Amino acid sequence: MKSILRMFRLEIAIVLFSACSIVFAGAGDKKRLLVLTDIGGDPDDQQSMVRLLLYANEFDLEGLVATSTKSRINPDQIYERIEAYRKVRPNLVKHADGYPTAGFLRSLVKTGVRDRFMTSAGTGKSTEGSRHIISVVDKKDDRPVWITVWGAPTDLAQALWDVSHNRSKKELAAFVSRMRVYDIAGQDDCGGWICHNFPNIFWLRSVDMFQAISVRVARPFPPHVTGPNLETFTTEWVAENVRNHGPLGTLYPERKYKYEGDTPAYLHLLPIGLNDPEKFTHGGWGGRFNIERTKNPPTFNKRYTEAEKEFHDFEMHTGAKDAWRYRGKTYNSNYAGLFRWREPFQNDFAARLDWSLADSYEKANHNPVAAFNNDTSRQYVNLRAQTDDYVKFSAAGSSDPDGDELSYRWFHYGQAGDKPYQGKIKIENANRRNAGFVMPELEADEEIHIILEVKDGGNPALYNYRRIIVKQ
Repeated sequence: MKSILRMFRLEIAIVLFSACSIVFAGAGDKKRLLVLTDIGGDPDDQQSMVRLLLYANEFDLEGLVATSTKSRINPDQIYERIEAYRKVRPNLVKHADGYPTAGFLRSLVKTGVRDRFMTSAGTGKSTEGSRHIISVVDKKDDRPVWITVWGAPTDLAQALWDVSHNRSKKELAAFVSRMRVYDIAGQDDCGGWICHNFPNIFWLRSVDMFQAISVRVARPFPPHVTGPNLETFTTEWVAENVRNHGPLGTLYPERKYKYEGDTPAYLHLLPIGLNDPEKFTHGGWGGRFNIERTKNPPTFNKRYTEAEKEFHDFEMHTGAKDAWRYRGKTYNSNYAGLFRWREPFQNDFAARLDWSLADSYEKANHNPVAAFNNDTSRQYVNLRAQTDDYVKFSAAGSSDPDGDELSYRWFHYGQAGDKPYQGKIKIENANRRNAGFVMPELEADEEIHIILEVKDGGNPALYNYRRIIVKQ
């Protein structure tokens, strides 16, 4: 009788929690995004910019700052891609709302300092880029500004220098609190200076995880970095699905080393129902980060690491290890947090390029809608259950705008969360619309992250997600 009552109580709880689930920070709002890019150096920034423009409707873009490539800046590379975007925007708007005009995007392009390192920042060294960062952060908007650093954060350091020398401590603290930084690799010593002098700043550094987004051809990485699922990163795949796809695809250069090392910096901001970017321990297309900050973390380049020693001690959040099983083998590394999403985010990219050429909605594939108990929002679902309760899930209400057949996968993301449950969860009917598992006994604050992945039968196959967090 007790077991029956528990199941009855839980089924009621599921309905209640799915109806009033915890929402993303700023629920329903696009994320504010400002990009610092050393475009024109290694081709990967040019590649990442092509992808970014195809997703320009998913963010509130607030700045495209051309930063130093070690000797010069190349805003012309951004303008060139915006002009290609201008040509395909009439098609893009047939597939999704919110694509900004090319003229608006051009107004966001700013130039930064022509060199790197803190020797290029300081009194009297402000740039168009650093001044723009200040103006964006100062806007009357409750949402934080995500600043993605594809090269060196020198102009961000300059902005903080200027604010710290011209405002009160309270005003400075408020300014810093409005920023969220995702730093690819730490490409000069400015990140160390910033985190040393502004220890409360929200700073994520992908030291090595970013390298798993694709495959290095010059001086190849070892297998544990390259990963197993390489099908969407071959030169042939890119030629067929990207480079021959119209004006934007044409401006996607062949790789010199690897494709798109900077793209993870904004993939985690996409509203696909998978993750909340503020909750960086949860994991998503942009990887997953440790809850504890790392003291004096390295950069990917020994020279930059040596330069940052001048600003020891400092702390920032760095990439976390993931465990991911693929074709009978488990990959447990900092790279696995991106390996697991390669096919979904590459197929999504290919579909957006199809949109850029398709002059009607019917000529391309579009993402399915992942629903939980007929709730079609992208919000997290938060459930509570007692030990031995049977936790039921339903993807009822999921649909596909193109009428494609859907497939379902429910899986336990065992590393996700501030305090993830370390045991195994056996999900019954994990590949069906309705699934469930028996609730184990949890320690205080432990949580179980279940991901619903909905995949359509289109070409390319596209995905969408819901995250269910279960606690006691």
